[in-house]
Amino acid sequence: MPNRDARLLESAQDRDCSGCRLVAAVYRLPTPRPPRLGGPIIRWHGHETGNGLPMTHVWFTNDLRSAYAFKAPRELRLQ
Repeated sequence: MPNRDARLLESAQDRDCSGCRLVAAVYRLPTPRPPRLGGPIIRWHGHETGNGLPMTHVWFTNDLRSAYAFKAPRELRLQ
């Protein structure tokens, strides 16, 4: 995995973060060309608010099919 820009995402149930839980890791590449690492499983993509560099999420789920989704899987109940 890339090691240049990695972040952890937390979900909060309220403003004081009393119900925070770790939900994902995010990796952003330093170059515009994504690696072939992971083949079709790792889904590199960009966001409109990003800087155009490829990124991927690894959602902490119990299912590999949803772990690499573009958006937060429903099973995490973030909304």
